[in-house]
Amino acid sequence: MFRTRYLVLALLWCMVSSCQDMALHYYNRGIDAMEQDDPSAAVEFFEKSLEARPSDPDTHMNLGVAYHAVGNYDAAITEFKIALDTYPSDPVLHFNMG
Repeated sequence: MFRTRYLVLALLWCMVSSCQDMALHYYNRGIDAMEQDDPSAAVEFFEKSLEARPSDPDTHMNLGVAYHAVGNYDAAITEFKIALDTYPSDPVLHFNMG
């Protein structure tokens, strides 16, 4: 019984760890895309990052910036609002909201 429980916990830890690694991988690719002035690619990478870690406020903020850069203003505001739930007094988010 103990051995089975240990194996299940080890498997869950690996799955969570792998998701976090993938989230960070796609997040960094999104940042790189924005730095290379490719917001369309950044949107795709940030969205993939959020699939692995949906509650990350920094990814929501950067996805909002990328949406704004491609002209999808409603989606940008939605992402900024999600990030504001975590960082309600962040001046950059309030500035981005306009």
